[in-house]
Amino acid sequence: MKPHTNHHFFHGAKGFTLPELMVSLTLGLFLIGGALTVFVSNRQIMLDKTAIDTAQEGLRFGSFTLSRIVRLGTRVREASNDEQLIIEYPGGVGIANCLGIPAINAMEDDTFYVHVDENEVPSLVCNGDNNTIVSGVTSFSVSYGVPNADNWISEADFQNAADVTMADVRSVRIELTTDAGTVTFVATLRQRIFTEFGGS
Repeated sequence: MKPHTNHHFFHGAKGFTLPELMVSLTLGLFLIGGALTVFVSNRQIMLDKTAIDTAQEGLRFGSFTLSRIVRLGTRVREASNDEQLIIEYPGGVGIANCLGIPAINAMEDDTFYVHVDENEVPSLVCNGDNNTIVSGVTSFSVSYGVPNADNWISEADFQNAADVTMADVRSVRIELTTDAGTVTFVATLRQRIFTEFGGS
């Protein structure tokens, strides 16, 4: 007599059919694609924000540097155009030029202008094409303030370089534009004013 063999059939265990597998793969790819899209979008937003923050910080640093040097100034020197600014000031202990380097000579001068590099990126530079103060500058313009009859400088008293005598200039108005926006400010040759009124 043959031994009795138990056969167990698991009727509930079935594999995926081809259509089911295709639908599952399609859904999986859709979800992965959505997640990647969100990731790439968030990354781009973060990169854009970082670029804007960097540009705004550049504007602030440029404005600060320009204002600092102008306040040190005793004279504005003749510029070749209204997109160049040359400030003369006394050096000495604790005085730094536009690059943060100690200004040790009796008289120093810093020259600001826009330079376009080999990659066609315009930058505000100081004392040399490679000395970038603000990158991505699309506009830099200077007008010069000369005191009027009341010894006051009003809006109408700021003029182009060709229309003023530099020896009479007491303030400069600067407009600086980058991708982060435009900043316009006035800086006075404070050292010049102090000297004129007997200060030091």
